[in-house]
Amino acid sequence: MGQGRQPQAEDQAPTGQEDRQTEKAQEASRLSGILQPVYEEILNDVKQGTKIWADETGWRLKGKLWWLWIFANERSAYNWPDRTRGGPVVERLLGEVFFGILIVDGWHAYTKIVCARQTCMAYVLSFARYAPSSTRFPKIAHFPGNMARR
Repeated sequence: MGQGRQPQAEDQAPTGQEDRQTEKAQEASRLSGILQPVYEEILNDVKQGTKIWADETGWRLKGKLWWLWIFANERSAYNWPDRTRGGPVVERLLGEVFFGILIVDGWHAYTKIVCARQTCMAYVLSFARYAPSSTRFPKIAHFPGNMARR
């Protein structure tokens, strides 16, 4: 018998686990298509609010950094995964103009749309807690009554 080439990974039939993963991916894709109108309705509801709270947080997906954005009003919350953390995401989802108040932290991406903005209280309280010890803002340590210690 002659020596043939060794079987390669691509020559082998998929395992049962690979079949299940493929099936799950196909099901998720199909479900995504079915739920797309619902997802769009949620975003439209968020955009109809008089106030939108917005934030983003990073997480790793297969070793790559992604950003999970959230936009919420009193009734609905819309989550959007994206590879970027920039202003174009905000503009693409909320539009160029929002006629309500956008409540956000200090991230520059939120300045890309025309709207009234308010700083969220979590950001204000965090700033108040850590700023007095900061050498970047020495005058804040002498803020009247040093509110950070109250």
